[in-house]
Amino acid sequence: MRWKIAQRLELRWWKRYLRNRNLEEYLSWKKAYWQDFVAQLNLPKIEGRTLDAGCGPAGVFMILNEADVTAIDPLLEKYENDLNLPSEEYKERITFKPLGIEDYFMIEHFDFIFCLNAINHVKDMSKALHNLGESLKPGGRMIVSIDCHNFKLFKGLFKILPFDILHPHQFDLDEYQSQLMNEGIKVERSILIKNGFIFNYYALVGRRI
Repeated sequence: MRWKIAQRLELRWWKRYLRNRNLEEYLSWKKAYWQDFVAQLNLPKIEGRTLDAGCGPAGVFMILNEADVTAIDPLLEKYENDLNLPSEEYKERITFKPLGIEDYFMIEHFDFIFCLNAINHVKDMSKALHNLGESLKPGGRMIVSIDCHNFKLFKGLFKILPFDILHPHQFDLDEYQSQLMNEGIKVERSILIKNGFIFNYYALVGRRI
């Protein structure tokens, strides 16, 4: 139930966020944002088979021009109907699938998997992380970005009370890293993207063992 509420509110959030914005200006800004974000990760050239897991209406797929990209999100059809996103230019070169991470498993493994601002939105964290781990080639890289709790007290409160209703899962940095390791993903770098009081925003760069 908490996940279903979060999904409805996620779509509502996007509608409100984009309501009074110029869409072209927003997409231009978002593309620049992703370019800056990826530049901080110190990754090798992003090419080959790449997954944008939990891509949202304007995910990192926007800048992955030299990769064979698949993008998945359970709300893709609603984004298309209600927001007219993703825009047509990306549909010509990207395979979009309206699926949750828990429902997606790829036999042909990926060289890169991006799961940005998405893993704490999923319905079943264990299954989602397992699917991502199993879908990554040995030696392939996984990049996960999340808000990580700084204090045990707030983490406990947020798990009980709906202070952060858009995110059904509440963990700290060590817990996220441990869950990735359990799925065979060695976290090579934890990059602090943004400091906050309750949460710090991190990007984790891992490699399939």
